[in-house]
Amino acid sequence: MSDAEKSAALNSLLAVLETLPGGQSVPSGLLIASGLVEHLAYENAEVLAPQDSAELILIAAKLDRAARRIQPG
Repeated sequence: MSDAEKSAALNSLLAVLETLPGGQSVPSGLLIASGLVEHLAYENAEVLAPQDSAELILIAAKLDRAARRIQPG
């Protein structure tokens, strides 16, 4: 995937988040980020150092907790 394709994919995702009603973009964005980080940790566990994989999983968990804490309403 080229840098231009990566940028287009990110911009597309950001455009979707911008369409969400007030306050929902933050938790939604955090949940998406959490899912991406967790996916990367598991899919690359064979090539990452164990401590790096564990750190990514912890980061994903922190993002998930923050998203659930920040829920609007």
